Amino acid sequence: MNTTVAIIEILVVGLFASAWLLLAALRVAGIEWSVVAGCLHQWENWSTAATAIGTLVAYQIGWLMNGLSRGLMWPFAKRERDRVFGGSKEYELVRAVVYQEGSARVNDDLALEQSVIRLARGGVVNFSIIGLLLTTSGAGRPGVSVGAIFFVLALGSVFQWWHRNRRYYDHILAEYRTLPQATAVKPNKPLQPPSGAGASS
Repeated sequence: MNTTVAIIEILVVGLFASAWLLLAALRVAGIEWSVVAGCLHQWENWSTAATAIGTLVAYQIGWLMNGLSRGLMWPFAKRERDRVFGGSKEYELVRAVVYQEGSARVNDDLALEQSVIRLARGGVVNFSIIGLLLTTSGAGRPGVSVGAIFFVLALGSVFQWWHRNRRYYDHILAEYRTLPQATAVKPNKPLQPPSGAGASS
């Protein structure tokens, strides 16, 4: 199930990235969309093959965009990680314990959080670039109006990413606190003993 979700999310990111890459390529080459539409009509008998190839290309572009968006937003994610754990070593140890010892339901929830983070992160970059290309396309008010919608989507993606990213680190720490191995690592946030239990020495 997680593999299927990962494939779908990367395809979504890749399809939006392919859209703005196509828009950018047409603008640089000075090609009108009507010319492209005519070429697509000539290849309609090959639609199945074209769809398969397009899906594979979008999937590859999706992974590239996932890496690019992660790199662009990593300084902000790193600050949030260090707020909770203090550094990379502490986080990796906590993460390893949670994924090895945590329940399947918890791991599924964490995987879902990461899926949303990747989608939102990709949306920030993709929607921003599409909005920029549309508002500067010279199409007048329609282009500006549609571009503004994509800028709003980009802004929404920023808030979604920030909220989910923050919740992910808090969530994984909360799960770690419930495990016996919780004494192995001391994150920035003090670990409290379970309710009703005495403090350990």
